[in-house]
Amino acid sequence: MFLILSIDPWKNAAYLSFFTASSSISITIVASVGNSLAVFAVVWNPNKDLRTLFVANHNIADLVAGLILSRATVYEKSYPRGT
Repeated sequence: MFLILSIDPWKNAAYLSFFTASSSISITIVASVGNSLAVFAVVWNPNKDLRTLFVANHNIADLVAGLILSRATVYEKSYPRGT
């Protein structure tokens, strides 16, 4: 795929870092907004049962994991080990 786009990933490390960082940031924003809205919907739902609490728990875990892991990925791709 890189040869089709005439991009050599080993020569354009800055381009790959920018692409990885920008895509990770956009995924983080979309996931944060979506999971936050789902948690707020469950909190404001007057008919809470075990299923909606399970959904809220899953969304909170996904939100925390997305916020932590996406930043770790951006940092790791921006500053690779050994350089």
